[in-house]
Amino acid sequence: MQLTAELLQSIEDNQFHLPDAVEPTAFTEALIEGLASIDPDIRERCYTVFGYRLWGKGNHPYTAAQRLEYGQRLCSQVQATCGSVPGDSVFFRAFAALILAEIVGADLEQQQLPPHIIRQWMQTVLACFTAEQDLRGYVAEKGWAHALAHMADFLYVCTLHPAITRDDLLQILNTIQQKLAVPRQHALVYQEDERLCRPVLGAVKSGKLSMEDLSPWLAGFVPAANGAAWSETMQQPALAYTRHTLVCFLRSLYLQMQWRKKEGGAVDPESWQAFQQALADTLQEIDRNLYERPL
Repeated sequence: MQLTAELLQSIEDNQFHLPDAVEPTAFTEALIEGLASIDPDIRERCYTVFGYRLWGKGNHPYTAAQRLEYGQRLCSQVQATCGSVPGDSVFFRAFAALILAEIVGADLEQQQLPPHIIRQWMQTVLACFTAEQDLRGYVAEKGWAHALAHMADFLYVCTLHPAITRDDLLQILNTIQQKLAVPRQHALVYQEDERLCRPVLGAVKSGKLSMEDLSPWLAGFVPAANGAAWSETMQQPALAYTRHTLVCFLRSLYLQMQWRKKEGGAVDPESWQAFQQALADTLQEIDRNLYERPL
């Protein structure tokens, strides 16, 4: 089945109901194929229509078995190109991660997916997040790639799911830290820092982590990858880019904690405040020579 932007738009305009002439299974197969399209209009509309229909919008709703099947397929296909050199395969990885987020998000209330499957998908995406080499954000003529941001969106939804354990949350946080600490040839400038904050905030709000868990994680940001103080790396471009990305992430995390502290969650206000203060102390430690200098 060949999808057009006009057909996808008409379905969206009709509250995601499929026309009588469209066979649901064939349409879903076409949506999955469309996630790999290098046409940004097709790719993003496929994500929008697929995502809303996974939440039960429109006619011919998906069953729990179908959501499981599609999630398994997407996860397998993402894994197949994990770690590949930068190229057009990034578009499928990135948008499949968003669809996986919708499948897990739709399962939060009814919890029909097996818990081990949720954790299996999380492990696959974490491995791909670590191995991802295509760090492009917006690509001229082809639209958004944004693989790290999209995978972070999936990891955020995972932090909300009851199937995810304390150890899983720590693995998510450690994987994000390790990726941010990798020496790189350019900074991440497409709001990746803001998106990577979401799974961290989700983990903290879950109430499953203590300061005994979080303090070592924050301490891991203080030295550079080579063990030196960040102030000693400014003349090394790869580490300077890394420091910039890392500091932007920590500052974004601090600000989001400030803005979101009234949102609630399972964590108590005292623990939230303690983590925010520890976060501020970490930022000060990274740039101690700057913050200790009198104005």
